[in-house]
Amino acid sequence: ETVLVYSRQHYGAMALPDRRLRRFRRVALAAGASCTVRLALDVDDLAYVAPDGRPVLEPGAFDVMVGG
Repeated sequence: ETVLVYSRQHYGAMALPDRRLRRFRRVALAAGASCTVRLALDVDDLAYVAPDGRPVLEPGAFDVMVGG
């Protein structure tokens, strides 16, 4: 199984993709098994890279989505 963590900013000065992959982890599981996976996001994970190459973190609301 692969656990995926995406972020989405509600509003930004730049048009960004609807979902941006921020973290992922591959986990080996036997059929019917389960486990807990912890993935931490830093504040920098919510920033985007501006055209001039600098990271930009705008204030506002974000969604964090987790799936397999």
